[in-house]
Amino acid sequence: METHKLNANVRERTGNQVGALRREGKVPAVVYANGIDSINLSLEGRELEKIYAEAGESSLVELSIDGQPPRMVVIKSVQHGPLRSDIIHVDLVEIKMGEKMDIYVEFEFVGESPAIKASGGMLGRSMDGVDVRCLPKDLVQNIQVDLGLLKSVGDVIHIKDLVVPEGFEILAEPDDVIATASAAEEAEEEEKVAAPADIESVQVVGKGGDKDKKEGSEKSA
Repeated sequence: METHKLNANVRERTGNQVGALRREGKVPAVVYANGIDSINLSLEGRELEKIYAEAGESSLVELSIDGQPPRMVVIKSVQHGPLRSDIIHVDLVEIKMGEKMDIYVEFEFVGESPAIKASGGMLGRSMDGVDVRCLPKDLVQNIQVDLGLLKSVGDVIHIKDLVVPEGFEILAEPDDVIATASAAEEAEEEEKVAAPADIESVQVVGKGGDKDKKEGSEKSA
């Protein structure tokens, strides 16, 4: 797969000082590696945004720190500002090419469902991606989900229906549901009876980790 290149500098400014860093067009970051202390970094905002738009959170990135030989990393999690296009912090994780890694890969929904096209049904999506285990060389940016499998109302696409590259281990149950084709009236009825979520009890979970990890990144910034 394509490898992207990213330059960084060791960052001395932390805490309240990162505001001035961002005003200079830079993004604070932290790189983690097993058995090695994390390193605070400063990245060029425009360069990072371009790479993130192309690579997302499941692509290999060659990270060069202060001109040193590059190390291979993946983008683990990204924090955005009030505008979704603004990246205000990023966590990077160093990987070893010969060791398997666990990483979240997004789904790419492709094709067209005959059930939805013919009956005016509704597509229900239960998952946007899945955690996988693979060697870095086998990593893909997206896993395709073929909506053509939804031939009739009531059909379901499960994890076991996915076609993934050799060497991929999907860290989910085979019968976990990815997408369903429902009749339009059924989907409307489900919306009516659905109870509102208790916002206080909702755990914030992103592609790169949970709320605690994000708060930890902010503190480390």
